[in-house]
Amino acid sequence: MSPPHTSGLLRPLVIAFAVAVAVRLAAALLTSFWPIPNEQGLPVSPLDPAPSSDLSFYERSKDLYLVHPLTQILEGFANFYSAKDLQYPLIVAAPLFPMLLAVFDYRSGNTLPMALFFVAVSCVVAWIWLRHFERSGAPLSWLLMLACLPHFVWFTVNVGTDLLSALFFAAFFSLYFNKPLSDRLLLWSLIALAGYLLTRPNGVSLLIFVVLDQLFLRKEGGSPLVRYSLLGALLATGPFSVFYFPYLSSFVDSTSKLTFFGAPAAEYYNGVFPDLPRWMDLFLSWSALVVSKLIYLVGLRPSYAGTNDLIVLVRALPGLLFLPGIIQIMVSKDRSLQLLIVLFIAPILLGAAQDRYTLPIQPLLLYYGLEFYKNVLGALPWLRKKPAT
Repeated sequence: MSPPHTSGLLRPLVIAFAVAVAVRLAAALLTSFWPIPNEQGLPVSPLDPAPSSDLSFYERSKDLYLVHPLTQILEGFANFYSAKDLQYPLIVAAPLFPMLLAVFDYRSGNTLPMALFFVAVSCVVAWIWLRHFERSGAPLSWLLMLACLPHFVWFTVNVGTDLLSALFFAAFFSLYFNKPLSDRLLLWSLIALAGYLLTRPNGVSLLIFVVLDQLFLRKEGGSPLVRYSLLGALLATGPFSVFYFPYLSSFVDSTSKLTFFGAPAAEYYNGVFPDLPRWMDLFLSWSALVVSKLIYLVGLRPSYAGTNDLIVLVRALPGLLFLPGIIQIMVSKDRSLQLLIVLFIAPILLGAAQDRYTLPIQPLLLYYGLEFYKNVLGALPWLRKKPAT
């Protein structure tokens, strides 16, 4: 598949980006007048404080960073790691989003400045992915689907770390997976990775990916910058893992009671097929839990609350592409991409495997999901084009 050779206003990239911008502006404008209720029935709009992005948690973290001395935060970490039961009384968010709350003075009655900033961020994310996939030869129809992904529209108006992490991941991926990977591109990709590390815990997964990819998969050679970058990534993995492990522990613990197709995770661990031999019961139960979490992860799940059925359907439809996208990536020949996706998804599967946590990689899952269907349909004999006679 080669990129189209059109130019100017008719270029697929320009058309798709114009649609992406229009969709995001329309979402911001319409929800300002008619807010969308979230799963708790709270209004989501640029004029309302974000209801479902753990806003109170980030506000507490903002106060910790700005009001309390650093020694108090360090003492909280020390208490966690010295406690036998690992009960952590003080979970601290990564600093970037709490600092944005302070910079924009985000609060009830003053939400619009930061809301507009997030509309701009969403447009930038759309541009990065659209440009990347146009260069990969994606047709206009694929670019338009990417421009209208509902999760990105939702997190445009429901501000939080989700869209910020998607921005840094898009920058990291488009730079790091550029071939060949020059020293300049590597440096900029690591800067994007640093932004991710200051936003969400999955930045540690990206750190580990860079280390493993550079050590075992990349063939570009070892320039001084590559060696120093690898050393820096190795040194950064430790402290960031220490910082985020309490967050991960709390995430796993707080979501352990969530159900997957009606059964809590604990039931899967204990076995949900008691009539079978114990070893087979556990093997099938654990396998069923992994499959169930993967299905939930791509959004093919019911709502945990009384969300409107139409909204649930719109949220779930991309999962019909995301799940095959994971399969297509796993059977591809791109070992670096496979490693990236596995490391990104693995920590999410430990807790609440919800589609919101896949937001940064959803453009990849969409693209490869479409590749999956193209390959499958092309393999069906009755759908192949017959040669002209």
